Amino acid sequence: MSGSERGRVLITGTSTGIGRACAVLLDRQGYRVFAGVRRVQDAESLRKEASERLVPVMLDITDARQIAEARTQVEASVEPESGLTGLLNCAGIMVAGALESLPLDRLRWQLEVNLIGQVAVTQAFLPLIRQGHGRIINIGSGNGRFAFPFMGAYAASSLRRLWRVPATAWLLRNRRYVGLSFAVAHAVHALAVLGLATLLGDAFEYDPVSLGFGGLAYVFVAALAATSSDRAVAALGPARWRRLHRIGVHYVWFVFAVTEIPVALHSPQHFALAGLVVGGAALRVAAARAGRQR
Repeated sequence: MSGSERGRVLITGTSTGIGRACAVLLDRQGYRVFAGVRRVQDAESLRKEASERLVPVMLDITDARQIAEARTQVEASVEPESGLTGLLNCAGIMVAGALESLPLDRLRWQLEVNLIGQVAVTQAFLPLIRQGHGRIINIGSGNGRFAFPFMGAYAASSLRRLWRVPATAWLLRNRRYVGLSFAVAHAVHALAVLGLATLLGDAFEYDPVSLGFGGLAYVFVAALAATSSDRAVAALGPARWRRLHRIGVHYVWFVFAVTEIPVALHSPQHFALAGLVVGGAALRVAAARAGRQR
């Protein structure tokens, strides 16, 4: 390893999103990054943004031949017996749809990319990880844990007004707990971000505008969670409580909208969440119109 390199890392899925961000960040921190991409134009884009240490690698994690060729390329690019410092499995897709109607070939493709592909890459590069006494990090999506409950709470009353069925009655009755689950998950997320900022120090990059808007959203989430009780309604008064929750939920929706919708235009993985954000607002508008017509 040359004196100018802190280590050698292979990252899959660096064309967009988290994979690309990790590749650029580690490159700036002095690591030699082998950035897995599937298109030549993505490789060229990364070269323009990063230093000469970053090496694009053509790597479709569902293609056994490309995985083997990528390993050969990486082996030839590192010093003998030095191996890899790390493997970041960031490549992934999201296939949206109800399980009842989701085509099985689409479900198989989801598993092929997000599960089998990660295992295949790990198996191929494990000898190099052992040589370098490195680590393997698998990156997943937090959307499956905490993003969707907000939309359920946000649209609960509208769904009940438009469709009076047992399912919407249950959602409306339990929307407080659905919303609290969203708040708890985001509290964990906030602690994780603070921990990452502390760990990286000056290397932690952030946009002040996004930090301001996002930070206020966390404040609203905390306030909504703290006042989600009958005692809080009595203490604040019904009018003030409704005002707080009306402003709070719409502001959080606004942050989701400006975050997810632009990204979804360039990243299909975000289509489902962006669709829920837009759909939640559409449901509230439809319910309000239906209420006025009555």
